Parts: sequence; C-alpha cells; structure tokens
Amino acid sequence: MFTYKALFAVFTLAALILTAQSAHPSERLAEGQQKKWLPTHNKIRLGVFQDVPPFEFTDEKGHFTGIAADYMQQVSSRLGISYDKIENIRSDEIKAMLKANRIDVIPCLGETQERKNYLIFTKPYVEVPIGIITQKSSSLMSLNDLRGKKAAIVSGYDEEDLIKRDHAYIKIVSVPAMEDGLKAVSFGDVDALIANVFSATYHTEKAGISNLKIASNTGYMYRPAIAVRKDWPELAGMIDNTLSGMGAAQKEEIYKRWVRVEKFGLTGSKRLLLTLLIVTTVAVMSVFLLFMWKERLKTRVAEKTRELELSKKELEKAHSELEKRVNERTAALREANEQLKVEIAQKQSAEEALIASETKYRSLFSSMSDPVALHEVIYDDHGHAVDYRVLDVNPAYEATMGIPRERAVGTLSGVLFGEHAPRELFAGVALKGVPVALETYFPAIGKHFHLSVFSPAKGRFAVIFSDITEHKQLDDALKASEEKFRELADLLPAIVFEIDEKGCFTFTNRCSREMFGLAKGDIEVGLDIFKIIADDNVGSFKEHLAKVIEGQQSCGGAMFKLKSRDGRIVPAFVYANAIIHDGVAVGVRGVAVDITERVLFEKELNEKSLQLERLNMDLEDRVREEIAKTIEQQHVLIQQSRLASMGEMIVNIAHQWSQPLSALNLILINIRDASDYGELDKPSVEDFTSKGRQQIKKMAGTIDEFRNFFKPDKEKESFNAVKSIKDALMLLSGSFRNYLISTALNSTEDIAIYGYPHEFSQVMLNILSNAKDAITQHRSVDGMITIDVVVEVVKEGKTVAIDVTDNGGGIDGDLIGKVFDPHFPAKGHASIGLHMSKRIIEDHLNGTIVVQNVEGGARYTIVLPA
Repeated sequence: MFTYKALFAVFTLAALILTAQSAHPSERLAEGQQKKWLPTHNKIRLGVFQDVPPFEFTDEKGHFTGIAADYMQQVSSRLGISYDKIENIRSDEIKAMLKANRIDVIPCLGETQERKNYLIFTKPYVEVPIGIITQKSSSLMSLNDLRGKKAAIVSGYDEEDLIKRDHAYIKIVSVPAMEDGLKAVSFGDVDALIANVFSATYHTEKAGISNLKIASNTGYMYRPAIAVRKDWPELAGMIDNTLSGMGAAQKEEIYKRWVRVEKFGLTGSKRLLLTLLIVTTVAVMSVFLLFMWKERLKTRVAEKTRELELSKKELEKAHSELEKRVNERTAALREANEQLKVEIAQKQSAEEALIASETKYRSLFSSMSDPVALHEVIYDDHGHAVDYRVLDVNPAYEATMGIPRERAVGTLSGVLFGEHAPRELFAGVALKGVPVALETYFPAIGKHFHLSVFSPAKGRFAVIFSDITEHKQLDDALKASEEKFRELADLLPAIVFEIDEKGCFTFTNRCSREMFGLAKGDIEVGLDIFKIIADDNVGSFKEHLAKVIEGQQSCGGAMFKLKSRDGRIVPAFVYANAIIHDGVAVGVRGVAVDITERVLFEKELNEKSLQLERLNMDLEDRVREEIAKTIEQQHVLIQQSRLASMGEMIVNIAHQWSQPLSALNLILINIRDASDYGELDKPSVEDFTSKGRQQIKKMAGTIDEFRNFFKPDKEKESFNAVKSIKDALMLLSGSFRNYLISTALNSTEDIAIYGYPHEFSQVMLNILSNAKDAITQHRSVDGMITIDVVVEVVKEGKTVAIDVTDNGGGIDGDLIGKVFDPHFPAKGHASIGLHMSKRIIEDHLNGTIVVQNVEGGARYTIVLPA
C-alpha cells in the first residue's frame, strides 16, 4: 500500500532529481584552467564525520560508505583523482584542521555564513526535509504543538541552531547520536525528535523501532553539499560540473539505496479520514439493504397471516397442551434454579479464594527484597525463540536495575539489556518447565547477578535476581591479594612457608623450592616439613611448632638446622605464627632466614678474637721490635692494629644493624597483619618490598665498608681525604647515635692526598673513637665532635689541615704529652691506636699530628701535604 509518507518521499526525491537536472554547470573557472590544475592535485585528503548514516559512515568492514561516499566515488572516477580519508573529524575542529593544512575536502557539510569564510560549497546534491518524529499514538503535528515540551536534537547538527534561533519556546534536549534520540522518543523520555527524515528513517529501520512516525514537516531543509578549501576554487568548479553531469536515474538509484521512508506509517489524520470513509460506505450499504429487506418482509407477512388464520384452531389446541408442558417445565426450572444458586455460591467462594491468593501473591511479589521479573518468550514464524518481553517487575527490580516499571513492562529484552541474555536457555525453561540457575553480568548497569529461573506457566518464565556484585568484587580482590602475596613471597630472598597442623606443606615460595629441591606437586601430595629438618633438630622443631599452635602465638625467632637438596646443613632463624580460623589454630605460617654467612662470620670472628688475645699478651715486646722494621713491616703492624680494633668495630656494626633488623622484623609483622586482614594489596606489597630492600641494602653497605676498612694498602695512591673521613663517620654512626653524640664536618668536597687511603681511615677512626670514649666518660653535656678540613698555601705548595675537636672535658696537663706513647692507658684520649696513628701520619704520609686542650675538650690537628 502506497502510504502518505511514502508519497511524501517520492515527491521529495522527484524534486531533488529535478533540481539536480536543472542545475547549471559552475562557471568559476574555464575548463582549460581546470585541466591544468588536476595533474598536480590528483590526490586529496577527505575529512569524514564519524557516524552520520545514511549520508556518510564507516561500515563493518571499515569502508567509507553512504550517500556522500557514492557521490565522491562518482567525482573520483570522473575526474581521475584519489583521496585519503581523515576519519572522525568534528564540526568544531574543521577550521583548525584547514588552517593546519590537514584536510582538503569535506563530502557532507551544511552551508552556513560563517563556514563560507573559509570553505567553497558546491550546489547541494540533496535537499532533505527536517521532520518531527513522534510516537504513533502522539497527536503532536507541528512545531507550535511542541511549545513547552521536550524535543531531542542530535548535538552539532544544523537543525539545533535553527530551532534555538526561531523557536526558543521548545525545550531542546541534546543527544549524542541519532539512535539515542529515537530511543528517547520510543521510551517516552522526550516528546519528539527533530531531525532530517533520511537519517531518522535509516536509524529507525536499523534499530528495529516500530512505534514511531513522521508527524509532520518543520518547513526547514537539510542541504548537504561538498565543501572545498577556500584556495582550491578549481576543484570546487570541477566537482560542481561533475554533480551537474550526473543523470536523474543515477541520483535516484543512490537515494533508493540508502532511504526507505515508507517504513513509517500513516499520520493520525489520514487514518481518521480512511476510517470515516469506511464507516460512511458501510452506513450507505446498510440503508440500502434495510429497504430491500423491508419490502420482502411485507410480502412474507401477508403470506404468514394467511397461514396463521388457517392454523389458529391448531394453535388453540396446542395452547392447552403447551400450558401443561409449561407447568411441568416450570417445576423443572425451579429445581434447576436451586441447583444454579448452589453452583453460583460455590463459584463466588472460589473467586474470593482466587482473589485472596492473588492478593497474597502480589503482596509477596512486591515485598521481596530481591528483584523479580516475569517474562513471556517471543517466537518467530519457525518457532525459534528470538526475544522475550517483560510482563511485570517488583519494586526491588526497579531499585536495583534503575529501570522504572512503566518503562520495563512491555519492553523487549534486547532494548533493555542488549543481546547478551541467554535467550535459548530462558526459552527452554519456559517450554519444559525445568528450573535453572546461573550467574551473569549486566554491562548496562555494571552488576553481577545469580539468576534463579523457573516457569510459572508454559511460554513464560520468571527470574529472581540476586545481586552478587560485591561478592564477585571481594572474590576478585581476594584472588588478587593472594596473587600479590605469592609474588612478594617469591621475590623474598628468604624461605616463606605454610604448613597444616600435621606439619605438611600447604605453601612454599621460590626460595624454598630452590633450596630444598621441592616441586609444586610435592606440596599437593602433602610433603612433610620434618623431611627438610636436620635429624638432630627434628625433636626440638616439633616441640617448637606445638607451642606455637597450642599457644596460638608467634615465634620471635629460633635457630634450626635445615637440609638443602645438595646435602648441606643450613643454619636458619625461623619466625612463625599460628594460622587461626574461627578461633582455632589450623596450621603455621613462617619465614626462615639463612644465616650461614652469619655463622661463618661469627666463627671467623671468634678465631680472630683468639688471635687478638694471643697478640695482646706480647704486644709491648712486638711493638718495640716492629719500630725497627722496614716500612713494609710497618704496614703489617697497621693491619694488626686494625685487628685489635675489630672488637670495637663489631660493636659499631651491631649498633648499625640494630635499627635495620628491627625495621625488617616490623615489615614482616606488617605483611602478616595485612595478609590476615585482607589488606595486602599491590601498593602495600610494593611499599613493604621497597622498605625491606632499603634496610637490607643498608646492612650490606655496612658489611662492605667493614671489609674495605680492613683491606690492607699495598701501594700509595691519590685519594679523597673528605670521603675517607665520611667513611669513618659512617662506620661509627651507629655507636654515636647510641651514645647521643652529634658530629659536624666542615669542608669542601674534593681534597686530594697522596698516600695509603685505608691507613688514613684507620687514623681518623682511632681519633674519633678516642673522642667518643672521652665524651662518654665526661658526659656533663651533650656529646659533640666537630671536624674542620682546610687547605692552606705554604712556601712548599699546599697543605691540608684537619682539626678534630670534642667536648669530652680535655686531657690532664701532666698526661697530654704522653697520649701518643705506645704503653699509655687505652681510654681517655690515649691508646695503642693513637701511637700507630702518629706513626702512620709521620712515617707513611709525611705529615704531623698534635693534640691540645680547648674550652670544654681536646683538639687533634693533622697536617698533610696536598
């Protein structure tokens, strides 16, 4: 049937074709000039809008298509030019892109006075009415009918400026895309959509929306044309000529390919006229038939009158018989009436029970805290389930889904939630009546649900939605937290493990598996932890674990011997806590730190201490002998002096290590607490790891400095005196902090001295240690040591003067001249170290060292050649 809107489209297309045929070729430039221009501009850059069907858009295969694309294809083939697409441009950035020389031609753009300042427009290749699209049931017919009502307009479209300028009384609702505007009208969110009928028709058909119509024409026209950059009038003229040269049939073919206006139905007024015409026709036919029936009835009445007169006597006879039968029938009717009353009472009782049941159902349905929705399945002609429609929802559904009941009821699932719903599964429940349960995710509202699906009647199904979004998020967070814990455990250079109450592994990190040769499969079969404990430690280890589990407490650290996969016995400190679930200890979680190096170091330290004791027994005799030896022998004596200082250095290292060890222990406790309370996320793991590495690096640095300090000097070399002083201060920093002694170094950064750097560091260490001892003995004020390094110019060149000043009370006047003697008491500004310091400064570094009392303390002055 050729509807009103189809007729409207035909007239529109005919007018367009006639307009296109009557257009005259452009006379901007002569044909010869245009031909000269083409060879140097045979490739252009095309600015394409993102999604404006049916005029221009990119199809599923990424091809530029639409009405404008078809016209550009004609221009390209006729002029012999090619083009590159610059996609996804916006109307508000055209001017900037032209100025930046990024685009040359825009195939689909409406002409405005402002755009004419920087673009040349061809004649429009189509004129499209701008119409008013409403619901089929709407009575709106014109722009005046929209006074005070809401009308959707696609943001950035030309009609937006027209309506704002001429019809300010309309409440404009900007929508991002045409399909959004059509859905807004379909759902009743707005009263109408103002848009060109081509785009509206295309998107209506694409979205499958069937409750809309083109109510009327606004009187405005959308006239898209091809826009060319201002400095290319040659190309604009050639495109105009090309469009004018296209035939009407060719243009009509393009329009028919993209526009199907007949998809919209008749307007309300045309339906009314058609209805009136049908009613009038029926009324006329009824009067005619009534007249014919009346004439025929007269004839039949005459015939029946004669028949009645003949049968009157028979009727009188039958009357008496009929009265008898009526009396009999009346009695039967009375009996039937009584029976009917009983049945009516039963029916009323059943209806009342049904109403009560319906009331209970409705009350239960409305009061349920979980969302509930009732649906019916929609089938196609082949009996396949293609969609389902919502029949009813409870208030919890409205609150959870964010969809009002009036919008949900009667709406297809594809419109509400897209295509993700398992329709075949729901259809199977509605057909077979077998309930199912499943979990699904609704992207439109960003929630996870557990669905209980059952069939209350054939062809229908109900769904109870249980919101499990928070549960899903907690599961994901728990998995992520566990993964982070495992990654952190694998990064630690220590053994991390978990065992159950029987002592079987439930978790080990990479360090554990590498040390003990374990595989993940070993953990799965429940490998016994006692298999990696040294045989003579198994009993004590069992007792230790039993105390941790029974007392549900943590272990601050106990040493056990472990067996590595290569047969070595590995000493380790074990830190462990009970794993508590619901107040019951179900296992143990712990860390074991390999202390092999520490044990070896302690062993070596004990050996050195024994050597030191033996050396001290004959130290005085050996010092006298060593004075007479060569410089090389003096180097040996210096090294022995360093060994004599090892005890004090170990104390310094202990002070240095106490803080990072405490910090490491605190980090491990924080990791455990964060894991127990589910707070072990990626940022906290990274923070714990960074802090732990800093403490380990600090401890390793202390050991390196300790090793460097005791490394013997072999040859003289140039070294930085300030750096050596800083190294000595660093070695003593822990001890200084322990005795609340502050230090200050005043110097430039680079002062070079030629000599033995480690011997110089030994001298500074001896002087600083004696200053510390003096301060701790005096202790009348807060301890302070100041070091001043100054470069002085003398006749022979330059010298470096180093002053070390303390506030330890000074040296007795009778003793100050003896502080550098080898047998002087070892505390209070005198020791064998000071004697060796004097020998190093004077014999090896060609310098001098003196001591004097100053206010509140003593000052050591070293002068060396620079």
